[in-house]
Amino acid sequence: MKMLKYVSVGVASLAINMSPALAEMNYEGRDITLLINFGAGGSTDIEGRLIAQHLGQYIPGNPNIIVQNMPGGGGNIGSNYLGMSAANDGTVVGFFTWNPIDQIIDAPGLLVPYSDFTFLAGMPQPTVFYMRADVAPGLETPYDLLNAEHFRAGSLSPTIHQSVRTRLALDLLEVPYTLVSGYAGLTEIATAVMQNEVQLSNGSLASYRPTVEPLLIEPGIAIPLFHFDIERD
Repeated sequence: MKMLKYVSVGVASLAINMSPALAEMNYEGRDITLLINFGAGGSTDIEGRLIAQHLGQYIPGNPNIIVQNMPGGGGNIGSNYLGMSAANDGTVVGFFTWNPIDQIIDAPGLLVPYSDFTFLAGMPQPTVFYMRADVAPGLETPYDLLNAEHFRAGSLSPTIHQSVRTRLALDLLEVPYTLVSGYAGLTEIATAVMQNEVQLSNGSLASYRPTVEPLLIEPGIAIPLFHFDIERD
């Protein structure tokens, strides 16, 4: 289970495509673009915009922080842009939910390896699984998942850690499911659960609290199942 947690916990990271750290430069009178590699309203966007509200006061010169969303490709479009097209002068910083699995398997969609970036900070989050309560024969408690009939689990790109942790957990529990990947973001997956296109998914607290709880949990459409915590040594 310790190895499962290491694989499953997604990390949003600040990265920059240059050698000097931000603290070594003066940004007085300049703007910094905070590039977010997922769409508006999702967990990465919420976390990134929270960081953007306070980041400027910790950078010499107190620059303005401008948020820019660049979703697509399971987060790879944004990270590829930072590595290949963004200005290499410290004025563009990435706030990414990164996917180290793509680098490990040499996925064709990741054109710039994460190791080419200078990492500044990371923000781990617990991951919460949830499921529609009307999956036959019906779910009242998390234990009822073990008796659930075949269902569909929604995820992002096939290789992103959110998909991998879904498959690891459900394979470990030996429950019958089909993985449906390719959703653009966690908000889109929550909408798919509401519409019964898929019946199970998971996301970090930043998406679970403002989206899943009010739309799915509180009305009784879905129930929370379990969570992967942050690994602390």
